[in-house]
Parts: sequence; structure tokens; C-alpha cells
Amino acid sequence: MSRAGWLGVLSLGAGLGLLAFFLTRGLDADVVASAEAVVTGLDSAKAELATARETFDAAVAEDKAFLDGLPEVAAARAELDKRAAALDATRETYTQTIEPLLDENDYGDGDTVLRESAALATATATALAGVDTLAATPGTLLAYKRDYPQIMQTARGQLAEARQLATDTALQTQIDLAATSYPEAKAALQQRKTALDQHIAQLAQSGAEFERLAAQSPPPYVQVGKTATAIATGKKALDKMAADLRANVASLSKSIDRILVDMKREDGKYWHKYKVVENGVERTTDWQEVTQSKYSAHREHLGMAIYSKPEGVLEEDATTVASPPGYAYVGNPRYGKWEERNGQSFWVFYGKYALMRDLLWGPGRYSPVYRNTYGSYRSSVQSKKPWYGKDREYGSSGTKTRTRYAGSSYYKQQRSSKYSGSNYQGSGNSRSGRYSGSSYQGSGNSRSGRYSGSNYSGSSGSRSTTRRTSSSRRSRYRSSSFGGRGK
Repeated sequence: MSRAGWLGVLSLGAGLGLLAFFLTRGLDADVVASAEAVVTGLDSAKAELATARETFDAAVAEDKAFLDGLPEVAAARAELDKRAAALDATRETYTQTIEPLLDENDYGDGDTVLRESAALATATATALAGVDTLAATPGTLLAYKRDYPQIMQTARGQLAEARQLATDTALQTQIDLAATSYPEAKAALQQRKTALDQHIAQLAQSGAEFERLAAQSPPPYVQVGKTATAIATGKKALDKMAADLRANVASLSKSIDRILVDMKREDGKYWHKYKVVENGVERTTDWQEVTQSKYSAHREHLGMAIYSKPEGVLEEDATTVASPPGYAYVGNPRYGKWEERNGQSFWVFYGKYALMRDLLWGPGRYSPVYRNTYGSYRSSVQSKKPWYGKDREYGSSGTKTRTRYAGSSYYKQQRSSKYSGSNYQGSGNSRSGRYSGSSYQGSGNSRSGRYSGSNYSGSSGSRSTTRRTSSSRRSRYRSSSFGGRGK
């Protein structure tokens, strides 16, 4: 037989072998495991439901005369029975749909087994949802009767505290003073105070209903207990509303900015360092460990403010979208005003805020912010999108950031991990990282990396082979982790 003939016979044999393999191949192990997990889950669910039923029956037995006549107990018992029936139905479905497929052990049924197993697992979980609450129903209702005196005392004490808050003028006085100092916040503060007063009024109504029920003989323990529970819930919400309102008032006199000045990854952990400017006083934090997700979320935000709250702004209205430091203060009439010159509108800070301006921008670094640039910033922040400057000069890839934070751990780590032997500090669309030995610090669309060994420091398309990196400029910005002058 010719060589071609032998090849044909071998090919035919291989094809028949593959066909036989697929015809006789059984279900994959993970498919079988998913089906077995359904049975395990059903057995566990039935045991859990049986325990819940035992707890339920034991509580009823403590005061059968009282509990058996309550509609809440009857409803909970019926629901437990319904859940047990649902588990039985799920087991029957398994027997009818999945077991035959497991017996046939046909590879082609794998998707069906997986799909049916997932559906039955969901049904099992649904049958168990809220079972603990159902089991506790008679015990909760019995406690309304058993602990009746204590329930009465607690509820009346909570109502008295609510009435005291309603007549306390101290909070209103604080609000009035804050509204005088910060008229821009007056409407928001009064809105919160109105909501607080309305909540107090609702509690008073619940208190009146509570006393009406308690006056009956014998007292309707369940109704009194449920009303007392509603009062406790309402009082807890009231306390939070009052605390939040006081915090709102106190926060108005504070300005605070949190600027990300360095990042690093080390031994599988993630770290941030911040510059915090609070009421015109700055400090730099130690390294703070952050989650990987937070590190990833702010990886492009080096040198940017990730929290900014000017004076007169409520904490919930603070800017939490990453943006260049100081921009949250532009457009705020407390801090400055818009001026016109040569047909252009630009922002001017009042003299008394010059220190804060320098702390946020950096001494001597402030450049006039024009209204159209500010409009771009506001539009981005309102859309919850980080704003990197008109020409994307801010953030980890920005030209201004690379200059100011050249000595940061973040850039050092970028150079050592991404470009071994290179001093490249850029990102974005830069194309010079492949030229080892370069001290190129550009970004954007710069293309100077091909000049191996150069110390080119330009950006945005500049092309120079001369050594222009100023040692004095490097020392100026490497004196601190956030690029300031030795701060």
C-alpha cells in the first residue's frame, strides 16, 4: 500500500477513535459534584428547618394558652410548614430531573445538569431565607408579656427624651448662629431641623397610641410591645438625626483637604501618604495601609485632592471626586471673586486666603483659573468623574505632577518595576520606555526615548538631545514627598 494509503487508513482510524471517545465519554467530575452538592444542601436545609421548628414549638409550649391564640404565631407556623413542603418538592424535582441524567452519564447532558442543579440550589436557599426570624416569633411575642413592666419603663423614658429635645432651644440657637455666619448653608440646616421636628412629632403620636393601649385591662401585650419596638426604632433614628445635625453645624467652620502625595506597593500591601490641610494648617501623614481596591481606584490621582471641604460647606457636600488641589475653593464667594481683564474672566483669591492658596497649590505655583477652565472642572465633578486639568497636566500621568513629585516612591517604583535600568517616569501614550538608560521624564505623545543616554526632561512632543535636567530643580522638588519646598 502506498504511503498516502497508509496515511488515509491512519487518519480514518484516528477519527473513529475520537468518535468512540466522545460517544462513550461520561459527565465531567465538576458536573457530578454540582449535582451532589444539591443533595448535600437539601439535607442540611431540612436539618436546619427541623431545628427551627423545634425552637418554635418549645417557645409555644412555655405559654400555650397565650401564644396559640395569636394570629402571628399561626402565620409563622403556616410559613414553616410551607418551607418544609418546598424542600420536599425540591427533593422530588431532583429525583425526577437530575438523577436520571446522572444514571445515563452522558457527557452531552452536562449543561442540563448544571442548569438544573443551580435552579434547585436557589430554591433550597429561598426556602431557608428568614427561617430564624420565623422560629423566633413566639419567643418575641412571649417576651412582650413577660417583660411588660420593663417595656413600659423603657418606652416612656425614650418618649420623655424626645419631648426634651423638642423643647431644647440650644440646638436651634446653634443653627441660627451658623446660618448667620454661613448664609449659604442656612436653607440646608433649616431643612434638617424641620425634618427633626417632624420626626419628634411622629414619635409623640406613637407615644399617645402607646399610652392608649397600656390603659386597657388586661393590656394587649402584643400591640403594646410592637408599639414600644416602633418607639425604640424611632428614637434611635431621632438620636442619629440630632447628632448629624450638630455635626453639620460644627463642620461649617472647618475647611479640610486631603491630597494624595505618594503611593507604593510593598510586600503585597498597598500604602498611601497624604498631605492634609485643615483650617490653614498643613501636615503630612505617615504611610497608611489601604486596600488594593482603594489603591487601584486612586492610582491615577497622585498629587490630587481626593477630599475637599471648604468652610461653609456641609460635610456631605464635600468634593470627593479626585481633582487638582484648590479647585474646590474657586467660585466660592467666601474665598474670592471673578474679575475681568482683556475680555477674560479669571478667579482672584482674597488676600486673607493667600496662605491657604499657597498651601493647596504650593508656594508660587498658583496660576489664574479662568472661568471656562473652571466650567470644565465643575462639569466633570458634577458628573462624578475625576478632572485632570484642561490639558491633563494633573494626576499621576500629568506633566505638573511628574515635575513636582519626581522623587516620590510612586515614580521610583514605576521606574524600577516597568523599565529596568531606565529613569523613565512617564505613562499614558509615552513611547520611550524601551530605551534603557534614558532619564526621559515626559509623557503624553513625547517621542524622545530613541535618544539613548539622554537626560531629556521635556514633554508633549519636545525633542532634545542636550542635557537639560536641572539638578537644582530636582533638589527643590525632592525635598518632600509631595513636592513642596522642604515642608
